[in-house]
Amino acid sequence: MSAAQVDALTSSLPRLFAVPVGTGLPERAAGPTEMRGLVRGLAREHYDLAARQDQGLVGRALHQARGWVEGECEHDLVVDEVLSRGYGNLANLVWDGRRCRFVDFEDFGVSDLTDELADLVEHASSRLSRLLDVVRLLAGYPLTQDQQVRLDEHRRVLAVFWLVMLLPGNRGFDRNPAGSAEDQARHVLSMLG
Repeated sequence: MSAAQVDALTSSLPRLFAVPVGTGLPERAAGPTEMRGLVRGLAREHYDLAARQDQGLVGRALHQARGWVEGECEHDLVVDEVLSRGYGNLANLVWDGRRCRFVDFEDFGVSDLTDELADLVEHASSRLSRLLDVVRLLAGYPLTQDQQVRLDEHRRVLAVFWLVMLLPGNRGFDRNPAGSAEDQARHVLSMLG
């Protein structure tokens, strides 16, 4: 994404987040209170890593991720309530030459500001392709220290989620190029380091 596109995304998100949440709106699909449990269950599954280019690397990352995700976290909450599209895929952004617009709200609901930012920057569509200048995007959101801690925690959970999704039998395995799981494994190891 060009700098202008990232800046347009940075200015579009607050408009979405400013939409009143309303009473009774449920949490988005796989939101911050559910994601760690979902990832924990997925990580416990057995995966045949023989098809991986670097079985050792992916195996180490999966082992470390399994141990880490078993822990509980006080940050798996909705604190700074925002309306969420429910999906961080960059393919669901439309650039009209000036503005960034959002499509695909099928999993929408309430979420936490930091979880939404984490979902966008950790989604395979942005992380694996390096399409999004994460530093530039996040610079547009001056976060408090507590928000930064929550953002980092949500990013780790989502990084582990995408590692697991890139393994055989899961939906990201056939949708991404060879080497994606290894790339994600290096990312997970650096984040959990």
